[in-house]
Amino acid sequence: MKTKFYSKLLLLVLCSMSIRISFGQLPINAPNVESVYGGRITGMAGYAVSSTNSRIFCSTESANSVFYTDVTTPATSSANFSTWTVMPTLNADANLGYISNMAVHSGSGRLFFTYGNNLYSTSTAATSNTVEASSGPYNLVMIKGDYIFFSSGGNLYFGTLNSTTGALTLSAGSPISFSGGGMSKLIVNPTNNLLYFFAEGRSGTAPKLYVSSSTYTAFNGSTTFSNISPSLSTSVDWLAFGIAPSGRLFIGGHYNTTVTTKYIATSDDNSVTWTSYNSGISGVSGSTFDFAGSASSYYVYYSKMYNNNLGANGSWKDFGDPGGFETHPNDGAVLVDPNDTNVAYVTTDQGIGVSIDRGATIFEIDNGVEAVQVSDIVMTSDKNTAWIASKSGVRKVSNYQSTKNWSNAKFPNGDGSPYYAVDMNNNDTNTVYVGNVRVYKTTNSGSSWSKVFTPEDAPYNWVGIGYHFEAIKVCPWNSNIVVAGASMDGSNYGALFYSNDGGNSWNQQYLHATSGYYDADVLDVEFNLEGTDTIVYVGVEWGGGPGVPYSIYKLTRSGTAWTVAQDMQYTRTSTGAVIVVTIKDIFVSTTRDTIFACGINSTGTHATQYYKILSGTGKWTPFVPSGYSGIPSNGVTASAITYGVDTAYMAIGSDVYYFPAGASYWYLGYSYPVGTQINFLYYDELLVGTSTGLYGHDGMQNNLKIIKQPESVTRCAHSNTLFYVEANGNGNLSYQWKKNNIPIIGATNDTLAFSNVSISDSGTYTVVISSTTGLTVISNTASLTLLASTAINTNPSSMNLTLNSNASFTVSATGTSLTYQWYKNNVAISGATNSTFSKTNINFSDSGSYKVIVNGTCGSVASSSAYLTVTLPAPSNFAFSVRFYLEAFYENGKMRSVLRNSDGVSPINLCDTIIVSLMDSSTRVKVWNLKAIVDTAGKVQIMIPNTYLNTRKYIGINHRNSIIEIVSRPGRQIQ
Repeated sequence: MKTKFYSKLLLLVLCSMSIRISFGQLPINAPNVESVYGGRITGMAGYAVSSTNSRIFCSTESANSVFYTDVTTPATSSANFSTWTVMPTLNADANLGYISNMAVHSGSGRLFFTYGNNLYSTSTAATSNTVEASSGPYNLVMIKGDYIFFSSGGNLYFGTLNSTTGALTLSAGSPISFSGGGMSKLIVNPTNNLLYFFAEGRSGTAPKLYVSSSTYTAFNGSTTFSNISPSLSTSVDWLAFGIAPSGRLFIGGHYNTTVTTKYIATSDDNSVTWTSYNSGISGVSGSTFDFAGSASSYYVYYSKMYNNNLGANGSWKDFGDPGGFETHPNDGAVLVDPNDTNVAYVTTDQGIGVSIDRGATIFEIDNGVEAVQVSDIVMTSDKNTAWIASKSGVRKVSNYQSTKNWSNAKFPNGDGSPYYAVDMNNNDTNTVYVGNVRVYKTTNSGSSWSKVFTPEDAPYNWVGIGYHFEAIKVCPWNSNIVVAGASMDGSNYGALFYSNDGGNSWNQQYLHATSGYYDADVLDVEFNLEGTDTIVYVGVEWGGGPGVPYSIYKLTRSGTAWTVAQDMQYTRTSTGAVIVVTIKDIFVSTTRDTIFACGINSTGTHATQYYKILSGTGKWTPFVPSGYSGIPSNGVTASAITYGVDTAYMAIGSDVYYFPAGASYWYLGYSYPVGTQINFLYYDELLVGTSTGLYGHDGMQNNLKIIKQPESVTRCAHSNTLFYVEANGNGNLSYQWKKNNIPIIGATNDTLAFSNVSISDSGTYTVVISSTTGLTVISNTASLTLLASTAINTNPSSMNLTLNSNASFTVSATGTSLTYQWYKNNVAISGATNSTFSKTNINFSDSGSYKVIVNGTCGSVASSSAYLTVTLPAPSNFAFSVRFYLEAFYENGKMRSVLRNSDGVSPINLCDTIIVSLMDSSTRVKVWNLKAIVDTAGKVQIMIPNTYLNTRKYIGINHRNSIIEIVSRPGRQIQ
């Protein structure tokens, strides 16, 4: 049950840290389906499993697409009809929705259906759908025996099915092209076995009918079709076609200007002549005929009516006439049982019904058909009685807390349109308002109803289609005040209406508009009492541009009128910015001090959710500080929001999220099948109204459960890290962390944090979580692994090497995932990325400073510099061929010498001077910058500058046939 709402707890949202917080609140338990069965039936098919058993399929306008049931025949009572089961490959997870074109192969039991561009087959035991053909889109499929036909536009495909496996083989000549246009029905005439195809005639267009030249068993590429289209009134929309056991052709429709009654056309001469007439039965046309009996005596079933006299004019009756019914037949699919011709299946307002006496009486067989799109709920404060509005009528449940008793669907005044809104006069379960395109009221618990308002009437004059009442609310403290919000399909031109006299008279209340009879699409309304003021909060659809309706309007009652304010403009929001969104749902806390709202932002990219605490700032505030923490940003809408005990619940797409008081994060509580539309959330152990039914999450798991285990981490020394655990369970939770199975003093939170980790922190960690209910659970083991810092153990060494030798520098380092880069004179050396850098045949230019930078997961470090010095080799004796000669002469009383080429003419001016020491070594003459010395052994030594050695390696000197040694000038480093 709901308890007092502590607004102070919710205020913690604004100051909580931006990390996940663990709460004692349990995740949402798996739901129990409430006995709200039925839905909109779009197609039927069946086959005889045996002589005493039939299998019937029905498709629905729902996330759950196709159901099947087994029927024991001959059927004598409702006990012969088992519970329906959803086809495993066509449930809500398949996300297929609306399937109407289907046929079953009796030999294999496989169901064939069209969806999108494909023809599929499946079975009750299949785990996936089989694509049989993929060149669609296909609009029809028909099976006769082991022969299959399916169409796409102007092409008719045909083939055979394996009699036991159902495997499809297309026949030679398939497909056949024809100019008859799109087909809506394929039928084999039982009297001539020819195939007929029918195309609807709508909105002033005559129907078309064609017949094949070949029997259905002999189709080939030469098969043609003859046009035998009838000349029927174009004032009728002709939508259904069938062929009786006698070969009589039937076409059914309804008047296309004022829909009042159904029309029938028949032909007994293969469409040469036709007889058409008004059946006298009200309603619109269905799409199928079916027949039971022989050529001379048969029943005809069509839409919501049957004929026991070969379809003769004047013999049509509603299903249930004369014997009565427990539900209303609807204008939809019909099917005769393949085993028992006394049994006919019929679409009803609630779902699917059956007659076991050829139409005279009908009863519902919806049990298990989870296809009711439940749109709204209202419940008494004792949680014992509730009303729901659905796409399949209005229903009441009593004794909800004990033995639940759900009524059959109620359709006020026979109006079978989907119902979207319901409310009752506070706890008065007899006085109830419901809304579809009109507003109805009962004061006797649904035994009778009165239409109290419709905008179809003057002065509004709305067309009675394309809109609906999305919300109806009765003021809890003044039942005379009723508000109803209308939404216009495909536009933002709905309106808000109100009554001050219990629904007897109504007025329009402008929200955004100031004139006319259209305003804003109203998606929800809620009453609140603030001080002594009666307040109505109105959520609307954003209009799609500037200057259009948006967000929430606040209406304050003044006398019998209302004053209106845009409640999400900048002065009324915590951010100081205008909130421009679509609001799908509004919820007022039971203590009426907090308002919740949710919807989708103006760009359609993410869900939105807000709250307003009246005792605080009184301003609309985003639900979490980070905006949308924990919620997917994938364009889905937040469709419903509620609050119970200490937790908010919100529906986003097909998921239900929950938000404990004081949290900073939305948690995923439960996921409905993909494609499920959630229409409302109602808290009392959480009721959820969806596109497949009403579900109750009426039990919370008593076990303590870890929903996020701590995860192992690997870190570098001196960094920061943490372990985190998230758990749910009854009662308050406590934590004790352990290292290597030894409790850590003071580690009693859901998070265990480390700063400046060292080798002593390495180890394994667990956390023991306990609940005040006495339960304990231990987490998985998580480890903390410490990585070594990057370090150099041995630096590269300097070296002094001679010209043309090989050099190699090496570094020794430790760490994780090490990489290397060598540098010369602080410039990176391309390709030098190993722990050793080598250089062969070194030259003077290789001299310089060398170092390496080592990078690793845990840092980088540079080595000390090492130096490479390149010198000439030690002197050695060697002879040269004569390439130069030394000419000595006196000049100005001094002896000089010149190096000349072998031609003896051109001096080689490589350097400045040369000093030549003769044999007696007493005379020295300077010529350029070369120094020649004759040592005591008779060898001439020539000192050559470095720059010359860089360009010349050998010099031969023809001087007294001396042996020459070339040495480096002392003290100079060869570069």
